[in-house]
Amino acid sequence: MRNKVQLNRQAGSIYLEMLLSLFVWLTILCSLIPAFFHLTISRKALLLENEANHILTTQIAKWYLKEPLDTVIEGEGTIKFFVEIEREMEEIRGICVRYQGWIKKEKRICRTIAEK
Repeated sequence: MRNKVQLNRQAGSIYLEMLLSLFVWLTILCSLIPAFFHLTISRKALLLENEANHILTTQIAKWYLKEPLDTVIEGEGTIKFFVEIEREMEEIRGICVRYQGWIKKEKRICRTIAEK
């Protein structure tokens, strides 16, 4: 009888240890997963901004070479970049690239153009 009671206590102890380890793993995962998603979204936003800067630099080079500018450029995935010319009183002031960010917020990057 005494051995049977000890076996029941040991079995209960194993279940308690398994339950405790499950809660520890869940706590670790609940703290790491949101941080991972935040890093992933930040990384994608930086990649989009880098691509927009590259497109803007290319369009400014085209403007200086007197080539026609592209108005819509397909980015990687489903992202579209729109090239706009900023004018101030019939003079070209700068070139802008407009695109939709990852948080569905429209972003715009502009650079002024120096006259030759």
